[in-house]
Amino acid sequence: MIVSYKTLGKYVDLSTTSPYELADLLTNAGLEVEQVKPFAQGSDLVIGYVVDAYKHPNSDKLTVCIVDVKDETLQICCGAANVGKDMYVIVAKPGCEMDYAKVPVIKKVELAGVESNGMICSLLELGIPEKFQTQEQINGIEVLDKEYPIGAEALSTLGFDDYILDIALTPNRSDIYSIYALAIEVAALLKQQVKEIPMKVENAKEGSYRIKIESDDCQAYCLYEFNNINSQESTNEIKNELMALGFKPRFNIVDIGNIGMVISGNPVHTFDADKLKSKEFVIKKGLEIPDFLALDDKVYQITKDDLLITNGGEVVAIAGVIGSKSSCIDENTKNVVVETADFSHVSIRNTARRLDLFSEASTRFSKITNPYTLEFPVRLFMDELNLECQGANIVGLKQYQAQAIELTHSKIEKVLGIKIPLDSCVEILESLSFKVEENSNTITVYPPSYRKDVELDVDVIEEIIRVYGYDNIEATLPLQEIIYHKLTPLQEMVRESKDILVGLGLQEIVTYQLNSKENLDLFSDDDNYKELLNPISEDRKYFRNQLLSNMINTIQYNNSYQHPNLALFEISDVYLADREDTHLAFGLTGLFEDNTWLQQIKKADFYLLKGIIFNWLERLGFSYGRVLIKPVEDDHKYLHPTRAAYLTINNKVFGVFGQVHPALAQQLKLKETYLGSIDLTQLANNVGRINKFEGLSLYPSVSRDLSLVIPNDVDASQITRLAKTGNNKLVKDVKIFDVYYGNNIEENHYSMSISLTICDDKKTLDDNTINEVVTNIINVFEKKLKVKLRQ
Repeated sequence: MIVSYKTLGKYVDLSTTSPYELADLLTNAGLEVEQVKPFAQGSDLVIGYVVDAYKHPNSDKLTVCIVDVKDETLQICCGAANVGKDMYVIVAKPGCEMDYAKVPVIKKVELAGVESNGMICSLLELGIPEKFQTQEQINGIEVLDKEYPIGAEALSTLGFDDYILDIALTPNRSDIYSIYALAIEVAALLKQQVKEIPMKVENAKEGSYRIKIESDDCQAYCLYEFNNINSQESTNEIKNELMALGFKPRFNIVDIGNIGMVISGNPVHTFDADKLKSKEFVIKKGLEIPDFLALDDKVYQITKDDLLITNGGEVVAIAGVIGSKSSCIDENTKNVVVETADFSHVSIRNTARRLDLFSEASTRFSKITNPYTLEFPVRLFMDELNLECQGANIVGLKQYQAQAIELTHSKIEKVLGIKIPLDSCVEILESLSFKVEENSNTITVYPPSYRKDVELDVDVIEEIIRVYGYDNIEATLPLQEIIYHKLTPLQEMVRESKDILVGLGLQEIVTYQLNSKENLDLFSDDDNYKELLNPISEDRKYFRNQLLSNMINTIQYNNSYQHPNLALFEISDVYLADREDTHLAFGLTGLFEDNTWLQQIKKADFYLLKGIIFNWLERLGFSYGRVLIKPVEDDHKYLHPTRAAYLTINNKVFGVFGQVHPALAQQLKLKETYLGSIDLTQLANNVGRINKFEGLSLYPSVSRDLSLVIPNDVDASQITRLAKTGNNKLVKDVKIFDVYYGNNIEENHYSMSISLTICDDKKTLDDNTINEVVTNIINVFEKKLKVKLRQ
């Protein structure tokens, strides 16, 4: 919110309060002022009169000017093409400090052999932004439009002696979009009275226009008619005020409307009455127009969800956003119709976001405007242009009914922790335009119409302490009971997992919890996503129900910046239909290890990701035998059909991992990529997670190799698990070192070779014991899995 210090000073006395003191005052009251800066800047600027001007003898680009600045006559070399004799100009005398000029301190210099004592200034060199100026002003010096006192201080004489305050508004304080509402706030902080200004359009007869409201998104609509207006350029005072408020001056009708909007907080829109086709305005939705020409000379597409203002069957405005070119006012306008309205802020915000048209008006309509002051900006319009309203049509405008809020003195003391006299509380609230009724130790408070954020008694208490001053609260340490907090199993697992995975060489990422439907659909068949009510964009509209879409976006982003080798993980919440869970996602692509000097190069593949996952699980306390893998089914079409697997525990799937399907990888322009997704919430709920330390055996171990013929429907995990169960407690480890498909193997079978590590922690093994263990394992294989020893 941009605020002009001089404009604010029209409604509250700031003569003893500097702009910087005002900024501190507002910030301490909860309205953070991010920046205070002069509207224009220069330490020794005066009005000068060009007595004579002639071409520089040694330069075609310079003009030698003889400038009268009252107490002396200065010879100044000027490079502007528009400088000439008999002009009133802005002069920076030698010693003048100018932050926005090419030379920060103006000095006496010699230019191409001719002495120059100062500088004739443009508005850009004073710090006035280019967007407020004409092309002629941008290209040259500022030529003043009339005679000014020669030698007078330039900034104050021209009305540039203003300061701009940039206030960062919180969402609940949309009332501060009205400078008059801010003036009430400042007056309360300074213990002053705000200057009252007329709010109503009085003595206006019924107008000639009819109004029909056909949508609930318009609660009130007002039209005011003015005839025989002299459309012309605004005065310098109005121009300067507009620029300080962030607007580019146009001509008086538009300029006064903008000032009225900023002062009141209620946007106004003006129609050229002579360009309207009908005496009836209809406010409605439901039209679809592909080529609406707006007053900014751009064409927009109107949808059936947009609220529209129509006249004579023609759309004359997209409500609250922008008007039509066909009915806009211009320098030839004589008769105008001024509109004020109360539109649904949700409807206006959706349209403005879709069209990317967040103007000063649509920004205010997108907040909650005050529907009870719709005549306020029109009255300002009348006063500034000295006009009489020829007719008014008002539909839906209601009288404000304030909500009563009961508050006790004891509640104020309890919440604030300090004692503030009840009389002082009443005085503070009344200074903020709250109506207060006292009844012994209780007060009834009625907030003003523009304070929609005040609904509860604690809201009223906040208003009291803001004005009373947070600095007046004595600092004390609250009494707090020391409570022992224990981490939940899930919290412990999350912390341990991060340490383990970073130790394994992966990098943690943190991504947005919101994503687009298009990205979520890539990794989910369920399109019933939780939707954000007020998204900042379509790409951040839905809560994710898995982490893989964010993981793939991160990989794409890094690949686009020439980072092909990635080993990533993310642990975060996902949002399902009936609950929130914590998931872990993996993402591998490119080279996992690239040490050319030691000739150690490891490429990301299915088995690397499997090894990382099982290493992580084992260090969490889930043994290899408890966690099994099985092939994926058709419900994970984003994964390669033969290079992907489920992770199961107690016959329940808790995760999936594998290679991204080649078709999807080609669609997303990815190289070979591997992903994994694990439900940590489900995993943490499984009991039996044990980290058990086993000492090194004092007795030697022996190895035995077995080559087996295995049916195709038996997987490796069944073999390794069965080898270590039953009576085979002496088997400490089982490793697979060869798999063979081909000749000399019976149909629907394959060959696998395993190595058994056998050890007894209590004694040295003899051959009979070792042979017995091996025989038992072979018998168990044959009995339970129909696995035979290869001959």
